[in-house]
Amino acid sequence: MNPVTSLWYGVDPLAENYQASGSYLYCRQNPVRRVDVDGNDEVHINGDGRIVKVINDHSVYITIVDPKGNRHSLSSYNISPYFWGIGRGDNLQIVANIAGYYAKQAGVHGLVGAKGNEKLGILAYYDRSDKGIWLQPSNSDGTVDSWLDNKYNLMNTLQHEYFHKLDDQRNAYKNHLLHASVDERASRTRIFAHTSDKLKLSVAIEFSELVMNAYYQPNKNTKADVMNLIDKFNRNNTGNIFLKFNPDARTMDININNFKKTIKYVPSIDKFNFIISKDKK
Repeated sequence: MNPVTSLWYGVDPLAENYQASGSYLYCRQNPVRRVDVDGNDEVHINGDGRIVKVINDHSVYITIVDPKGNRHSLSSYNISPYFWGIGRGDNLQIVANIAGYYAKQAGVHGLVGAKGNEKLGILAYYDRSDKGIWLQPSNSDGTVDSWLDNKYNLMNTLQHEYFHKLDDQRNAYKNHLLHASVDERASRTRIFAHTSDKLKLSVAIEFSELVMNAYYQPNKNTKADVMNLIDKFNRNNTGNIFLKFNPDARTMDININNFKKTIKYVPSIDKFNFIISKDKK
């Protein structure tokens, strides 16, 4: 799968194969102080991986400071199930606590944490079996993706998965249009405006792939529904993204702050996530 366009799963299709004992939850009793989501954070942790204070350091990147004063990025922690060195459990707890803290800042409620289930290229996922939102090792070295070192990218990723959770709670019919609507909803948040250009482009590409599949492979949706959602995305996204769909050419033109990219329609073999056959990659 194209790593640029496979950053999220709406739901994890392999979740039932994973062991719940491999997950670490955000400690809700952490003595954290609430900060403005527009601030920038240096996160101090204690020996148990709990957050003890957050300091504004004027950077969009999350810096984690351990009890010895050593500074780390979120993506420096190995949480792979294949990493059995000293500290794997601590690493999972640290990543889970960071995820839970920023979930709260982003208005994401419920179960949030980290699992050691490795799926390369996937930043996070919503697990229907336990109703949790999980970060996981998306890199081959067992770390979470460096995109999540940016706190706005992390928060918007969690928001994306939270919208999947809300759709699951209302038993919404799962098709490409619903998944595209998750991208649309996550793109309207105040946080999305501050995400990296790479994440904005990734969202625009994924949204485009999903709506084109909804248009050419309707699944309990109409073509008018698709056009309305594209219009809604253009009107409401906070990332200065504009999309122009050409149904006859089967292309989508993406414009982000005068950066332009055209993508072509590729049929998905999955009816909810954008997944293409191996011979198309």
